[in-house]
Amino acid sequence: MTKYERRAEAIWELQRACQRFGLHVEELTPYQFRVMGALDIYPTTRKYHYFEVGQDRGKYATAESVLRRFFPGACHGK
Repeated sequence: MTKYERRAEAIWELQRACQRFGLHVEELTPYQFRVMGALDIYPTTRKYHYFEVGQDRGKYATAESVLRRFFPGACHGK
């Protein structure tokens, strides 16, 4: 798989997870996405920055796992 295919797959994974949980996502740059106005996700490097509560930054395993962590109410039972 080429780096372009990996990038596309990482972005599709994020978009599918947001759609499944009903979360609004907007593309800020080709490599940065903002979920619900509070969580910036960088799918190609699997990093996040949650700025609602301080400076929470880190890496994640899957898009679904990071969305469940920061939006448990939206993801509950789905």
